[in-house]
Formats: sequence, structure tokens, C-alpha cells
Amino acid sequence: MKKNENGFAHLGLILIVVLVIGAVGFTGWKVYYKNRNETATQTQKSNTPNPAEKQNVAITKEEQKIPDGFVPYENKELGFKFAYPKEWGDVSLTDNSQAKQQQHEAGDRYSLKFSKNQRFFMALQSKDFKFLVGKDGSSCTPIDGFAITVKPTNLKPYEQREDGTTIVNKMLVNESGLFIAESFEYVAEGSYGIGWCPGLNLYGFKNFEAGKSLPGVSFAWYQDGVNCCSYEIVTKQDAEVYKNNNTSVLSSQERQYIIETAKSIRIL
Repeated sequence: MKKNENGFAHLGLILIVVLVIGAVGFTGWKVYYKNRNETATQTQKSNTPNPAEKQNVAITKEEQKIPDGFVPYENKELGFKFAYPKEWGDVSLTDNSQAKQQQHEAGDRYSLKFSKNQRFFMALQSKDFKFLVGKDGSSCTPIDGFAITVKPTNLKPYEQREDGTTIVNKMLVNESGLFIAESFEYVAEGSYGIGWCPGLNLYGFKNFEAGKSLPGVSFAWYQDGVNCCSYEIVTKQDAEVYKNNNTSVLSSQERQYIIETAKSIRIL
């Protein structure tokens, strides 16, 4: 009888040991599983940026993106930058200090030209800028002073006057802070006068934020380059061809270059 009692005692002791080991093992597994889940959650949070961080990353990438074949230009003094096709050459900047000394202009104006593209230019002018002379149409050179800063709101797609003068207009880009328009003008001999610029003209304006002394950048491409009074460069037939199939001396690639250049303008 004692022998059986000793056997049961040993069996009970073994069961207790097994239960203790099982309880310790279960507790250890539970602690490990909890710690593993917490670590995975923390890792996931650390690898997932918040919305503000995502936005900052997106903005940085957008600002750094330059189209293939383009080169950057930056002017810290005027507070803006842009990218343009490398094939346009170097950028030269002039101001209107001489014109102000001669009392031809008031306010500040800056013109940017490209050494290998004589048809395209950019300009910035202060809010108080104005011409003091030349309002009689005596100047046929828009490159050094012509800047459109207000978006046209009454563009007529097609207009033909009694004398044959033909005008075709279209809005290429109409976004917040940026517009790009294009027009083709055939001017009949009887309509020669102030305000005409025969041939194809592409123009626009990029607004800066409020409070800037320079409200933005204007830009233009003229078929006749620096001279805006060569009425004989296009015919009425040229205007009709442009109206019907968009054919002109401005290639689709050059038009896209201008659009991409305008869209790349940023304030510093």
C-alpha cells in the first residue's frame, strides 16, 4: 500500500511540474506575440509619412523636375526661375534704366532674350510701370517693352472685317495663375495702324503671389521677331490655312516648348 502511495505521489509531482512548465511557456509565448505585434505596428508607422510629409515630398519632386533637353535659369534678384530648351541658347537680361533716364518710361521693366531664339522673349514689369512716349505707334519693336499682364476675356475665335483683315484667336492654356493665348493676324492694307502685329503671335502671363513688387512674368513669341510692323509677311490665304488646319511657321514642337517653359516658371 505504501508503494502505491509513493507512486501516486511521484505522478502528482510530475503533473505539477508539467503544468508549471506549460504555464511558463504559454506566458512567454503571449509576451513574445504581443511585443512582435507592437514592433510591427511601430515599424509600419515610422515607414508611413503623414499627409503633410507626403505633400512636401510631392512638391519637392515637382520643383526639381526639368523636361528633357531643358536647362534651368534662376534670378535671385528678381525672385523667380524657369527652365527652357537648351537649343534656345543663353539668356540675357536688360532693364529700362536708360529709358527712365530719357523719361520715356516710368517704373521698372526687365526683358529676357535668348541668343538662339530671336522670336521669343520674356518680360517683368513693376505694378507702377508705364510708357511715357511712343503711344502714337511710332515704335514697332515689342521685344523691349510689350508685356501683356491681363488675361483676355473676349477672344473671338474668328473675325473677318470688311476690308479683309482676318484675325484667328485661341486660348491654349487657361489655368489658375497662368494663361497662354495664340492669335494669327492678317492686316489688310487699309487697316495698317497702331496695335497690329501681323502673322502668328503667342503670348501669355504667369502671375506671382500677391504682395510681390513684380506681379509676374509675361512672355511672347512673334512670327516677325523684333519687328512688329511687317504687314507683308502674311497673306489672307495664310490666315485661312491657319484657321482650317493650324498650319503656320510655328511648329507644334516649338509651341510645346513655349508652353513647358511657361509652366516651369516659379517664384523663389
